[in-house]
Amino acid sequence: MVYAAIDPSYSRTGLCILHNNTFIFVPISPEGKNQSYSDEITRARIIAAEVYGRLSFCKIYDLACGKQQDKAAVVKLLIEEPMISSFKASSLGVLSGVLITSIINTELVNEIYTVNPNTIRQLNSAVSNKEKVTKKQLSLKVANEILEYLQSLGFKVVLEKSEKRKRKLSHDEAEAFLLLLLLLNYEQYFSKEIWTKIVSIHKGYNKNVKINKLKIEMQEVA
Repeated sequence: MVYAAIDPSYSRTGLCILHNNTFIFVPISPEGKNQSYSDEITRARIIAAEVYGRLSFCKIYDLACGKQQDKAAVVKLLIEEPMISSFKASSLGVLSGVLITSIINTELVNEIYTVNPNTIRQLNSAVSNKEKVTKKQLSLKVANEILEYLQSLGFKVVLEKSEKRKRKLSHDEAEAFLLLLLLLNYEQYFSKEIWTKIVSIHKGYNKNVKINKLKIEMQEVA
């Protein structure tokens, strides 16, 4: 089984994958800038290709190991929906559309879920911010605390693209991880004891966050 979550962004898309008890973090930053509609499409396709490559590697690994009998080759993905009323709404809508369409067309992912674009803010509003850190720093703080706890249980953490020098988790990856936790709870992946501990670290998970299963009906063109 492969679980993943995406925090889409042209500057740096955060991708977090849980595979074989390992949290894999991938920062995706296509070169260039969005100076035209063509740039938006091209850079969105680069991001989509990177996501596809990472997820397909995990799925191929499971199939090669003969784990498909216990549904280990199933891929489930959660993605944050784009905002519809911001100055970035148009470009983020393009990015989200290209990502979703690319994923659906490849038939790589078995199930796709979405959450509203204010979900991270909604979650983090329940976290004490005595240090008065920024919203991005708050996401990093709680994500690192939860990861530290999960590592104490035997989970591993891999930061991709860190061969040349050791790097730290980015806030985009941290927020993808916080989104992934929503999917894992929805799937009842963790035991009650583990989830209770996670909630004690991040009280935002006490909130009732709506997770939408994306249903796409393909219609034949006459």
